[in-house]
Amino acid sequence: MEHWQSMGLMISIQIVIGLIVTILGFFLKRSIGQIDKRLETGDAKFKDMASDIADLKEKRGFDREYFSKEYVAKDDFIRDIRTLDFKIDKVAANVEKLLVIRGGRKENDAEI
Repeated sequence: MEHWQSMGLMISIQIVIGLIVTILGFFLKRSIGQIDKRLETGDAKFKDMASDIADLKEKRGFDREYFSKEYVAKDDFIRDIRTLDFKIDKVAANVEKLLVIRGGRKENDAEI
């Protein structure tokens, strides 16, 4: 291979590498720009939520007791109902066992 051919090959390789780096840089810059826009949108939404909470505090006054009763009570209620349901099922099973033992009901009788 002659000297000028090897120089041409090296220049072509450098041009291709330069184009690849340029294209990658373009997409990287565009992606970073999109991420920045999303962060700004998220910050704006966060500020809106903070102002809504401040408005709520201003209108109702921050009543810790109200919030604890309103929101925590719902979870407690669900938990209590589940526990009560479990206890009722346990009592029903015990009553059924007693009926079977005393002969008041046979095991193959239809369920209520």
